[in-house]
Amino acid sequence: MKRLLLLIVVLVSVSNFLNAQSCATSAGWTTMASIPGNIFGSPNYNTYPTSQRYGSFAFSIGNKGYIGGGMYPISGQFATAGVYLRSDFWEYDPFYNAWSQKSNIINDYDVNESNDYSAATNNGGIIEARGFSVGGKGYFIGGRTRNNSGSEVYSGYFQEYNPVNDTWTDRAYALSSACDLVYCKAPATFTINGVAYVGSAQTSSNTANGCYYNNNAVWNLSRKWYRFDQNTMTFSNIPDYPGTLQVNPVGFGGKNKGFLIERNELWKYDPSTSTWTNTLGNYANNVYTNNQAAFTIGDYAYIGGGFRDASPYVNYGIANFYEYKAMA
Repeated sequence: MKRLLLLIVVLVSVSNFLNAQSCATSAGWTTMASIPGNIFGSPNYNTYPTSQRYGSFAFSIGNKGYIGGGMYPISGQFATAGVYLRSDFWEYDPFYNAWSQKSNIINDYDVNESNDYSAATNNGGIIEARGFSVGGKGYFIGGRTRNNSGSEVYSGYFQEYNPVNDTWTDRAYALSSACDLVYCKAPATFTINGVAYVGSAQTSSNTANGCYYNNNAVWNLSRKWYRFDQNTMTFSNIPDYPGTLQVNPVGFGGKNKGFLIERNELWKYDPSTSTWTNTLGNYANNVYTNNQAAFTIGDYAYIGGGFRDASPYVNYGIANFYEYKAMA
C-alpha cells in the first residue's frame, strides 16, 4: 500500500512537471481551467452558464491567484437589465491548474440564494471593486452593490482577506481618512516596494464641501490619490494626479515607480519625490481606452483588453495586448 501511494505521488509530480515545462516552452497563450461558480445554493446563483464574469476584483498572494465578485447575465447577454451581482471568491493554484472556492465576501445586504431572479431579491454582491495585496493579505476596495430594495449603490466596502484562515475582515473604518474612497468604484491601484497606492476613483464625494459624500451611484471623477499603511490601517494623501481624467483607469507598479494610464496618457509616480511625471509615452492603442487589465513581470508591464472610449464604437471591447519596456 505504501509503495502504491509513493508511486501515485511520483506520477502526479512528474505529470505536473511535464505540464509546466510544456506551458513554459510553448509560444503564445495557453488555455487554463475556467473560473468556476455554477454551484447551486451559492449566493446569486442561476441556471445559466456563469463563465461570463464581468467587473470582478483580483489579486495575488504568494504563488496563488484570487478572483471574486463580478456579475453575469441571466439571459446570456450583458446588454440586459437582468444581471446577477456575485459574492463568491476563488483561489487559483497554477501548479495544479485548479480552482478552489473560498469564503464569500462580507455583504451588508441580504443575498439571493434562490434560482429566481428579480430586481428586488438580487441583493449584495460586488462589481467594479479593485483589488491589491500587501503583507501577505489581499484587499478589495469600492465597487457597486445592490441594497435590499434592489437599487444599485456604492458599496463603501474595504475588506481584507487572510489566506491562512480563509477569512474576510471588514476594514471600512480605514476609509475615514480618504473621503474620495469612502463611496467609490473602479479606482486605479499600484504597489511599489510592498506599499499600495489607490486613487483616480469614480466617487460620490464632494471634497469642496468638507468631504461630504453619500452612496448614490454617480460619476464624479477624482484626482485624489492615497498611500495605504497596512500597519496603522490608514490612508494618507499623496499629490493629486494632474493629467486628464477618465472612467476606469488602470495602474501598475514596477522599478520603484507607479504608473497610471488615463485617457491614453501614461503618467509615472515617484514615491521618493512624491511627484507625478507625464512620460509622454502615451498608451499604444490609437483610440481612447478604459477598463484595461495590467500586470508586471520583472522589468516589463503588460496591458490589454478594455473598452473603446471614442466614437463611433464607444464601449466596444478591445482585444489588443501590449508590452511596456520603459519602466526605469
